[in-house]
Amino acid sequence: MPEILSKRTSLPVHTAEDGMSVEPDNVYLIPRKMNMKIFHSKLHLTQKGISKFLNLPIDIFFQSLAEDFEDKGIAVVLSGTGSDGSRGIREIKEKGGIVIVHDPEHSKFDGMPRSAISTGTVDYILRPQDMPAKIIGYVEHPYIQKKDRNSNQSMVPEDYLSKIILIVKESNGLDFTYYKDTTISRRIERRLSINQIENLKDYLEYLRSSKKEQTTLYNELLIGVTKFFRDPEAFELIESDIIPKVFKNKKAEDEIRIWISACSTGEEAYSIAILFYEYMQENDLHNDIKIFVTDVDKNAIEFASAGIYNSSVIADLTSERLSKFFIPQNDGYRIVDKIREMIVFASHNIIKDPPFNKIDFLTCRNLLIYFQAPLQQKVLSAFNFALNKNAYLFLGSSETIGEMEAYFEVVSHKWKVFKSVRSARLEGNTISRFPGGIVKNVPVKKPIYTLKNSTIDLVNIFTEKILMDNSPITVVVNESYEIVNSYGELNTFLILPNINKIADGFEFNLSKMVPQNLKLTFSIAINKAIKSQEDVIHHNVKYQRTEDTYILVDLRFSPLKRPDLNQKFVVVYFIKKEKSKVIPQEIQSYEKVDQLVLQRIADLENELKHNKENLQASIEELETTNEELQSTNEEMISANEELQSTNEELQSVNEELYTVNTEFQIKNSDLLEMNNDMDNLLANSEVRMIFLDIDLKIRKFTENITDIFNLKKNDHGRPILDITHHLKELNPYQEIQPVLSNHETVEQIVKVKIHGIE
Repeated sequence: MPEILSKRTSLPVHTAEDGMSVEPDNVYLIPRKMNMKIFHSKLHLTQKGISKFLNLPIDIFFQSLAEDFEDKGIAVVLSGTGSDGSRGIREIKEKGGIVIVHDPEHSKFDGMPRSAISTGTVDYILRPQDMPAKIIGYVEHPYIQKKDRNSNQSMVPEDYLSKIILIVKESNGLDFTYYKDTTISRRIERRLSINQIENLKDYLEYLRSSKKEQTTLYNELLIGVTKFFRDPEAFELIESDIIPKVFKNKKAEDEIRIWISACSTGEEAYSIAILFYEYMQENDLHNDIKIFVTDVDKNAIEFASAGIYNSSVIADLTSERLSKFFIPQNDGYRIVDKIREMIVFASHNIIKDPPFNKIDFLTCRNLLIYFQAPLQQKVLSAFNFALNKNAYLFLGSSETIGEMEAYFEVVSHKWKVFKSVRSARLEGNTISRFPGGIVKNVPVKKPIYTLKNSTIDLVNIFTEKILMDNSPITVVVNESYEIVNSYGELNTFLILPNINKIADGFEFNLSKMVPQNLKLTFSIAINKAIKSQEDVIHHNVKYQRTEDTYILVDLRFSPLKRPDLNQKFVVVYFIKKEKSKVIPQEIQSYEKVDQLVLQRIADLENELKHNKENLQASIEELETTNEELQSTNEEMISANEELQSTNEELQSVNEELYTVNTEFQIKNSDLLEMNNDMDNLLANSEVRMIFLDIDLKIRKFTENITDIFNLKKNDHGRPILDITHHLKELNPYQEIQPVLSNHETVEQIVKVKIHGIE
C-alpha cells in the first residue's frame, strides 16, 4: 500500500511506528495486524488481541483522535465495506470536530460511507476531489483560527446568543436559555465554520431564513451521542454490585421501576434492560419490570423506540449478547421483543415536566454537564424526588451531585453512582404529587399536583375553572380517578394518608380516599360526567365523619370542557350545606345502597378475579411455547451470525485482493509502457538484433535482421536453431553456448551475403 499511495501523491507516505511523532503534510498507514491510537500528537501501536468484541481499527483511531484533539479533530471516511468508523465519528462530533464522508454514489465500496451517514453526525458528503477545499476553508475560518480563546468564556455576545436561542425555541419548542453559554457558543461557532459564514450577523440572518439550519443547530445543541455499554467498567459495576442490591429488598410480587432520562437514541436504555434481564434469568426472578425511557428529542425517541441499529453496534457487544438480544435486519440489527417489551418510551422535558415516582434505579448520563449550576440542582432535586429511599442514581463520569450531597450517598466516586438517602423538596414548576404537608390542612388555592404537559399549562386551566366557580374545596381527577390537582382543606372529606404511607408510595386515587359507602356514587357520577359532558349533582349526601355521625354535603361533578386537552378531566366540588350540623346516624340518606346489590357486586368481582387467573395461566402456557420458539430462533440467529462473520472475512479478503489487483494493474501498465518504449527504440534504430530466452527461443527481433536471418513476423517463440541465415564462415549457434555458460560477451566480425552481395 505505501508504494501504491506514493505513486499517487507527492506527500511522504509512512508505515506507522510506535512512538512516531505526527508531522504536517505526511501520510501515516496502520501496519497489518496492529491497532493505532494518537496521544499527545504521537502514534502508539498495539497488537490486535483476541477479544469478545469485533476489532474495528478506524473506530479505535477516531476515538483517540477525539480525546487528543477534541474540537480540532477532522474525520474523513472514504470508500470501504463494513461499518468501521461509524462509532468513532460520533465521538469526533461530540467533541466538536467535523466529519466528512465519501459520497456513496461515487464510491466503489459504499458500506462505510452509508454506515457513517446513518449515524446522523456527518457534516459534509463529498467526492474526494472536493474534500481538500472544504477542509482548508474550515480550518482557515476566523473562529477556528482563534487559538488563544478561553474555553470557559462565551465567544458569542449575549445579544446574539439570546436571539439565536429564541429562534431555535420558536422553531423546535425547546428553550436552551439555561444551558451553559460556552457549550452553546461552541456549537454556534462550529456552524459558522461549517457554513463558511464570516460573522454572527450574517449567520443570524441565515438562521432566520433556513429551516434546515434551525433543525441542524437544534440537533447539535442536543448533543445526542451514546453507545451500548458505554464505559464498560461502569456497567460492570452496575451489573455486579448495583442490580443485586436493587433486587435485595424486593419481594417476588414487587415491581421494579427504572427511569432512563436523556436516553438519546436508546443504546444505554437497552444496555440497562439487558443487564436486568440477565440478572433475573440467572437468579430465576420474575418481578415485573417497568423501564421508563425519556428524552426531550422526539426524533431520538422514535429512533430508540424502533430498536434498529446499524452494524457498527457489534463492536460494543459481546458475541453472546449480540446473538441473544439482537436479530439481523437488512444492514443492521434489531433488538429482540423480550427486551423491547420491557421499555416504555416517552417524550419528556426534565426541566419543566414532573418526574416519574417510586423509581428504584435512575440513569441520566452526560446531560447535567451542559446545564448551568442552578438548573443542575433543580434537575437533581427532581431525580431525588423520583427515587425511592435507598434507590440508585447513575450519572456521567464528569458529573457530580453538587449541593445535593446531603441527599445522596456516594457508591462509586469514579463512575458517579449514588444512593438516595433523604428526600428533598421538589423545586420549580415540577410540583410534586402530595408532598408531606398533605396530612395537615392544605392552604386554599395551592396546587399540590400537576400533570406533565407540553404547550398547555394545566395548572392555569384548573385554577381558572375553580376560581370561576368560587368553590373552597375541590379536586380534579382524570378518567382513572387519579387526583391531578386540588384546592382547599381536603381532610374534611377525603381519607388522607400519613407521612409514612406517602413515603411508601401511596396512590392518590379518589376511589380509595372516599368513604366506603360512597365509592359507587363517585364512580358512577364521574363516568356519567365524562360521557355526557354535563354536570352531575347530588344533594344532601351523607358524609360519615365518625362511626355514629354524618355531615350533609352537596356534590357536583363538572367535566372540564377543553378540546385542546388530550385527556378528560372532571372537577369535583364538595359544598357544605349552610347551617348544617352533625346529625344522628338513624337519618336515612337517599344514597343507601341495597345490601343485595353490594353482595352481587362482590360476587361479580370474585368471578372476574377467577377469570383473570385462568387468563394468566393461559398466558403463561403461551409464554412457555414462545420461549421454545425463541430458543429455536436464537439457534438460527447463531448460525446466521457465523455465516455473517464468514462473509465479513470474505469481504476483507476481497478488499485485499482488490488492492493487490490494483497494484498489479499499475505494474502491468508500467511494463506495457516500457515494452512500447523498447519496441519504438528497436524500430527506429539501425542495429540488427535478436533477443533470445534461456531456452534459445526467439523473444524479439528487429525488422532489419531479416536480411541476415530468414525470420518471419510469426517466428516469435521458435527455437533459433530452426532458423537459417546468410552468415559466411561463422556458425552463430556455436558462439551462443559460451555466452550462456560463462556469461561473457562474444564479439565477431563476420561476412554476410545480402541480396547476393557479400
